[in-house]
Amino acid sequence: MPLLCPKLQQWVRCLLVAVLLGMLGGHWAVLQGIAWSRMMVASTPRLGWKAAVAQTLDGRHPCALCKKIEAGRKAEQQRSIPIIVAKLDLFHEVAPVSIPAPAAHERLPAADRFHPAVSHRPALPPPRIA
Repeated sequence: MPLLCPKLQQWVRCLLVAVLLGMLGGHWAVLQGIAWSRMMVASTPRLGWKAAVAQTLDGRHPCALCKKIEAGRKAEQQRSIPIIVAKLDLFHEVAPVSIPAPAAHERLPAADRFHPAVSHRPALPPPRIA
């Protein structure tokens, strides 16, 4: 059984895609696509379809929005957080420990397996369950 209704699941997925797009810098690609679309629409009546596409994508004729997008990308790259690579110590290294043997070896008395208090014989007659 789903935790959320299907309509809400769709909104959550869209929000997740938007957040991931923003985290990965995809917002710049979306803005650049909008800028190129506007440039092509504006220059198609004047130049024709092929020339408008060529002029838009050649990079030598940026519009005002393209310049702002490029400035925003550069500003974002300059203030990005430097990546610090550190060594992770996952295992604690311990110096080897040696335990010295005792000076005199002393034998402990053997356990008496046949102690009179311990009976290994079954009870006769066997108990009955009432």
